[in-house]
Parts: sequence; C-alpha cells; structure tokens
Amino acid sequence: MNTREETILDSFLRIMMQPPARTDSQGTHRPHQHNRLASYGICRLSFKALPVLGITEDVPWDNISRALRESLTETFRSPYLTDLNLCNVCKIPRSAFSNVILREMILTTTYWSRSDQFENDRRAIIADRSSSFLQAQFKSFGTDHSYPMEYFEFEHNRVLGNPIMSSPFSDLRSLTSSVNSSNDFADCMKVFSRSANTIENIHLRFSSQIIPEIPQQLYLARFPNLRHLEISHFLPFSSDNAFELNVRSLLPLFNGPQTSAGIEESLTVSTIHFSLRWSQSRNRPRAAVLFPSGSESNWLTLDALLSSIRYSSLERVSVTLRILSGTGTQSGREALARNITYHIKRAFPSLLAKRILETKVEVH
Repeated sequence: MNTREETILDSFLRIMMQPPARTDSQGTHRPHQHNRLASYGICRLSFKALPVLGITEDVPWDNISRALRESLTETFRSPYLTDLNLCNVCKIPRSAFSNVILREMILTTTYWSRSDQFENDRRAIIADRSSSFLQAQFKSFGTDHSYPMEYFEFEHNRVLGNPIMSSPFSDLRSLTSSVNSSNDFADCMKVFSRSANTIENIHLRFSSQIIPEIPQQLYLARFPNLRHLEISHFLPFSSDNAFELNVRSLLPLFNGPQTSAGIEESLTVSTIHFSLRWSQSRNRPRAAVLFPSGSESNWLTLDALLSSIRYSSLERVSVTLRILSGTGTQSGREALARNITYHIKRAFPSLLAKRILETKVEVH
C-alpha cells in the first residue's frame, strides 16, 4: 500500500464518517458538530492490506500512515460497526478494537503468523494490558490464530470473576479456524473452552500436508448446540497417502468418549461437510491419492461412526473434492471425476444407503 492509496482511503473513511448536514430554523444547511468517535454510516468493513510487489510480508500497523491509522481506529470503534474483516495487518494494538457492539470479526495475517518472530510478537501483544477497553461479544469469529485468544480478553475483565462469563467468546455461535500446527489447535481449544455451550457452527480449515494431531479433549459431544460442521483441507501437492492419513487423524473428533454409564452420547449436529482440494502439477491425479492400494479402511470407519445411533440427528453429509490437475483432456478429466465419485460412494456405503450422502467432484 503506497502513500497515495492511504490518502485516498483515509479521505473516504472520513467522508463516510461524517453525519448529514442539518437544517436550522432559517432553512440554512449546517454541518453537525460532534465527537467523531460517535460517527456512523459504516456497519461493515472489510480491509485487506496488499503487500508491495516482491515483498511477501504483512503490513505492520505502525507502517501505515498516522492519518489512516486514526481513521481506521475510529471506524473500528464506531458504535455502528458490527462486522469487521481485517487481513494482512500485523501488530495491531488491542486498544484499536475497543468496541462493545462488534459482533462478527475475521482477523488473519497469512504470512506473519508463520515467521520466526511470531512468538516474540505474540508475547509483546499479550503483554499490552489496559484497563480502559470496551470488550466485544462475538457471535461469529474467523481466525488463523496469529492473534491469540488472550489478545481479545482484557485483563481487567478476567480478574473480576469467571473468565468464561467475561470472555468475548462466551456467546459465540460460529467459528472459522485455520489450523496448521499444534499451537493453533491449542489456541482453538481456548476459544472452545469459552464457547462450548453456545457454538452452533464450526469450520476447521487445514492447509498443511498432514493435519496436526487433534487434541484428545476436542470431540463433538462437548458442543450441545452444534448444528453444522465443515472441514476443509487444501493440499498444495498430493501424495499417495495424504488423504488416508488425514482421515485417520480426524477419527477421534467424531468418535469421542462414552458417558460414565458406558452409553454413547447423542449429538445434535445435522450437517457435516468435507471440502477437499489438491493441486497436482507433475502427474495426472489418480483415485489412488484418496485410496492408496485400494484401501478404504479409514473412510469406512468414518462411515460407520457417522451412521451410528449417536449421529441420529444427521441429515446430510457432503463431500466436495476439487482437483487442480493442469493436464489431460476434457474427456480424461471427466472420466477421472466419475472414477473418484465411484470410490467416494464405496467409502461411505452406510451413509449412501441412508440417502444422506452428497458428492461433488471437480477436475480442472
């Protein structure tokens, strides 16, 4: 983002934050005089900082011009802003989000969370304590965990009593979590510890070759109001056993413990969606990528779990697979899609028999 772009955006935000002119008793139009923190007009804001050409790092907050930082902060704090999507900006001071009515937030940084300096920056952010913040109560939250859960829970709220009751996640209904390491899962578990009783929609996104080990404490039975679960997995390059291994990694999530009486606890989830995508640039992709050596054992185990009595509320299981092949003819790609669809249906015979399985395979 260059200086000219920042100036234009700053001017736009300032214009949007100005109230309409009022008419006095003589019919003269006069601008309102008011505190700009009480500005209005922007209910939803999506801001994505684009890196300079050739530089693949996120934009530090302090590198943004002072005028634009002030305009963004006032917009973030606006008593009308309820929905914020903020991408590729790192090291934002927590005070910028002092907004008690903010309900939906997506906060990701893409590159910064993978840098060597990440842990040091994380500790510096958490150490920035304040006693003057207004804390939001999120209904929907999207994160890659580059900003940890503690970033949003202000110290003065936690010391007064139950941390769950004072958490911005205590009434969370929807969570989208990008998880690519055990540390990400650990932070995700902290969010779940605050929102387990209210969460209705969970979307777990993975982009590493092998899905990190799922914590033993993470199982669907702990979410009494869960209705929708989506699991997305993107593989930059496919290997012959990647999907089979990752399905096995997911089994503990769907299995979970029994009650003290040895009875499997019924779940409330009604829809489960698996979205798989991989890119194969060297060789034409094969159905064996999903089922190495013709084995569907882990998939069949998943089918048995989802067809059990504890998932009696399940109304739909959908599997979407997108393959970026870059090679082959159109007829060859269509044949591959049919072949993989056949294997997917073989892997879920019980769900197919119950007529709740939906499949979609795209080869490009």
